[in-house]
Amino acid sequence: MRPTTRCFIPATLVALVAIVLLPAAVSAECPPDGLGVPCTANSTIPCGIELVGAAGGVADPLGQFVVVVRDVANNPVAGADVSLDFGSCFDTRIATAQPYQGITVACNGGAAVVHATTDANGQARFRIAGGGTLTAGGAPGAGYGCAVVRAGTENLGAVNVAAPDLNGAGGLNPVDLALFLSDSFASASGAYYVGRLDYNCSHSVNPADFAMLISASLGGGSSSSAAGYCQ
Repeated sequence: MRPTTRCFIPATLVALVAIVLLPAAVSAECPPDGLGVPCTANSTIPCGIELVGAAGGVADPLGQFVVVVRDVANNPVAGADVSLDFGSCFDTRIATAQPYQGITVACNGGAAVVHATTDANGQARFRIAGGGTLTAGGAPGAGYGCAVVRAGTENLGAVNVAAPDLNGAGGLNPVDLALFLSDSFASASGAYYVGRLDYNCSHSVNPADFAMLISASLGGGSSSSAAGYCQ
């Protein structure tokens, strides 16, 4: 009878084989489906956006931003529906008619959702027409990051929503500058913080934001407000 031969494999070799056989590391923020599916960890969104008006029927370039959608292997995902849900942004409003090609809006009873589709590079471009609801003095509003960005059903994160056209009427003009000042004084006093004034994503309202508002006003790209808004 032949003796039984046992083969011992070093533990380190077993570990190496296991590593080789494992699939590429998948972030907890990536769906398990793999390639061709939007992955939060590998996609990019802006820290914040600015709702804009238009001039001559053209949406203000000041408001342009890009969302880039990638999969678990960092490949761009083409043809993905990218949406921004403004349902929690109760102190701003979205125009029913969007003057920028390639984006659409669903009002959903006032809880607006804006859509665009990614191109071959996984990029969806936006300029979203809209404005604030401020009429006088100051008033509490949505905090930082009230809009949710999704690619399909994948939640890519939250972005801040600022509104240079603070009353959503008459275009961006000196009235909005005055509204900013009164609103920012209340914010500076600690009465409240509002994302609508935070143009530079600093999580605060300060002179730098006012300087950006003046620059936007002088630029003239938002001389006209929207004719109608989601209500």
